[in-house]
Amino acid sequence: IIAQHQLDYLCIPEVTLWRAISVAYAGVGLGDAQPLSDPGWIGTPRRVREDRLVRGWTAVRERASELVRRVAPNTDLHAVIDVFNRLSALNCMAFVFAAGHRGTRLPALNLCGLYGLPQIVFVADKSSQRYDRLRVIPRSQTIAAVLDAHLESIDALARRFASRDKSAATRLRALVSGERPFAPVFFTVHWADHRLRLKPITTNALRDLTHRYFDSSPNFGRHHLVSALVESGCPRIVLRACMGHHRAGIEPFAPDMGMS
Repeated sequence: IIAQHQLDYLCIPEVTLWRAISVAYAGVGLGDAQPLSDPGWIGTPRRVREDRLVRGWTAVRERASELVRRVAPNTDLHAVIDVFNRLSALNCMAFVFAAGHRGTRLPALNLCGLYGLPQIVFVADKSSQRYDRLRVIPRSQTIAAVLDAHLESIDALARRFASRDKSAATRLRALVSGERPFAPVFFTVHWADHRLRLKPITTNALRDLTHRYFDSSPNFGRHHLVSALVESGCPRIVLRACMGHHRAGIEPFAPDMGMS
């Protein structure tokens, strides 16, 4: 019922599969399947379990709060930049998880795609350059909170730069105002000799964070999201669209979908 690619991400409780089998058996008159005596999990071992997710995100929130407390009105600008860079990486990890992102091609996460519309975000994390490289996902409360907080951080940094380097402040404000729609959203700031450089967060930097907090890979959100959608009974076409596994020939209007 799901794409072959998604089997690499899937990990569900055996009771979920058994429940579906029981419904199918009952539907054809065979009666309920016998319950499992010791249910476990089926699928990839790379899905991070719920208790580890809770511990990991709790640690991330505590770390973010600790970083914010470092900043005061008289804090040195270089120290503020360091705090921003660390928060930017944490925000990137949070978005990648919530969006089921592959954790690669992070510079393609641009302002237009993530902030252009109030209800949805566009993610491009595939190597394809065709129409199917973009996938549309809902701008959930979690995603909105992460993106709003990140934009506030950029704006706050721009205000800090205003009295030290007006050119840098103007460049950062251009991001907040949307004047550079295709600029990467998640980046680190490097400032020396009144020269501002913005470097996109890398997959390697993201990998360091996901390993530290979750002992997992940068795309660990895909394991969680695919499995959760399957457990919830999400229709195949929606699952494929959300995860970016649709391709030419399986669009909603294509014969392979069995829809007219």
